[in-house]
Amino acid sequence: MNIMINIRHCREWMPSPSRSGSPSSRGGFGPWTPGRISFPWGMYLIIASFAIATLFVNNAVASTTGPIAVLNFVSGSKLDGDLALAATDAVRRKIAAAGEYAVMDQRKMENLLQERSGAPTGCAEKRCASEAGRILNVKTVILGSLNKVGNTYYLTLSRFNVHEQNIEYVVDDKSAGGREDLLRVASQMTDKLLGIGGHSPQRSSTLENKRFIYSKATVFDKEKGLMWLRNADSAEKTMTWDGANDYVRHLNKQQVAGFDDWRLPEKDELSGLVEFANNQGVKRNLNEYLGKMGFTNVRADFYWTASLSEEMGGLAWALDLYTGMLSTANMGNPGYVWPVRRSTTWYVE
Repeated sequence: MNIMINIRHCREWMPSPSRSGSPSSRGGFGPWTPGRISFPWGMYLIIASFAIATLFVNNAVASTTGPIAVLNFVSGSKLDGDLALAATDAVRRKIAAAGEYAVMDQRKMENLLQERSGAPTGCAEKRCASEAGRILNVKTVILGSLNKVGNTYYLTLSRFNVHEQNIEYVVDDKSAGGREDLLRVASQMTDKLLGIGGHSPQRSSTLENKRFIYSKATVFDKEKGLMWLRNADSAEKTMTWDGANDYVRHLNKQQVAGFDDWRLPEKDELSGLVEFANNQGVKRNLNEYLGKMGFTNVRADFYWTASLSEEMGGLAWALDLYTGMLSTANMGNPGYVWPVRRSTTWYVE
């Protein structure tokens, strides 16, 4: 908003004592003369100037931070979907009440996402956070996931920087006190995530470790939206590429870990684990590093992927988890099998 005072027009309404010290024939209002503004009109100008300056400062702050989009939190169970949405609303209300950030209107956000991409308004993945941030034209996206183990709820909030394309901060907490306690915990977590109320958000030195969530039989990669079998050699033997696919179909019939959509990983998906290890400075003995992370039975050998060679028939891509080398191999050769599935959140068996 631009506000301008026209000084010329001020001459017609600004008060001025007459030269004799008595009101003029116009009821005490005469032509304006510089340096002769009488109280309280001078004070009014000071107050007006201060208000204008405050307005400009607020506009500058708003343009720097920009609005925040809080995507609907996802839950590990359909039964907890309503509770995840309630936690989402609690976070939105907390941010709005603090007054330090502008929260994007939920209805407007949902309409934009549905109209422009048809994408769901809730997710816990870096990929969909990036897409949502682009469509909504915001600088920050808040993600959340809610999971239940026994009678305890585990809530994870993530702050995604759309410009930098990374998750800046992650806050984890739990609640065992029912719905109201969970909403209270969600509100407190919001303070920590955004630095509200005197809290200073800290970049965790173990932020990368928060990318993987481990349960008894599976490992969930929050950044990639993938769930791996925790046992990287559940078949306990090597097999051909066709044999690997037969084995995965067997797992789906058995509904291992409660799911029937296991498959061989694409080469880029399996390479993502290698890339993660490389970013931690590990270039060799990748199987040992992945084992220290929490996976089990990771072999220092080739693993099959679902990706076929585009240049020659009878070849598929395989990845050596000792060196990280990716190459094509005859589909009749032996290789290990590490099933994966797409997931938006994690589950505890």
